[in-house]
Amino acid sequence: MRIVVLGAGAIGAYVGAALDRGGAEVTLIARGAHLAAMAEHGVRVISPRGDFAARPPVTDDLGAVVPARPGERGPRRADRPVDRPRAQRRLRGLADQIWLKLIGNVAFNPVSALTRATLGELGRVPEMMDLLRAIFGECALVADRLGIRFPVSLDRRLEAGIAVGDHETSMLADLRAGKPLEVGCLTGAVVELADRFDIDVPNVRAIHACVTLLDHLNRA
Repeated sequence: MRIVVLGAGAIGAYVGAALDRGGAEVTLIARGAHLAAMAEHGVRVISPRGDFAARPPVTDDLGAVVPARPGERGPRRADRPVDRPRAQRRLRGLADQIWLKLIGNVAFNPVSALTRATLGELGRVPEMMDLLRAIFGECALVADRLGIRFPVSLDRRLEAGIAVGDHETSMLADLRAGKPLEVGCLTGAVVELADRFDIDVPNVRAIHACVTLLDHLNRA
């Protein structure tokens, strides 16, 4: 199964490059200058665990990586019947990848904005790692109710994020630039789903409250 990484920024590109290096079939979805840079130079990872480069396929066309049937790209032709079971499996795999990216963003983005820490700095104290791991676990409870199956372990996902090193998350960059913070689609989405499923997510809820206030003050 091909793994699709949506929004392949610093974290997504690292995860995709690591999976590609391990032999998985990976496609990175990006846009703009970042897409152009990866298309020309690939992904270069500089990490205390070892530097490496990878060149997984990159595109800005989501439809190109979720074909309706084997070998078909782009919109389905009317004279080609859809292999619905296969299409459903592909869409399910895509949902798994979206959640794999989401849990990282729910944990890393708001915490980095609140602390002004880079991804690498978040891993410096065990208390923060415990908090991030707890947020991952709560998100996983919600994802499980949706039938999500992560292609890698949550510990591996956490390690991959911290290993990105000296990089600011997009939320921290938006905060520094005075832009609105993406709260509703990250922590807010998990809290809303948790409420619907009656799942206790105290750590996500606390971080959501803090970053919501931060966004309010930032807009003011």
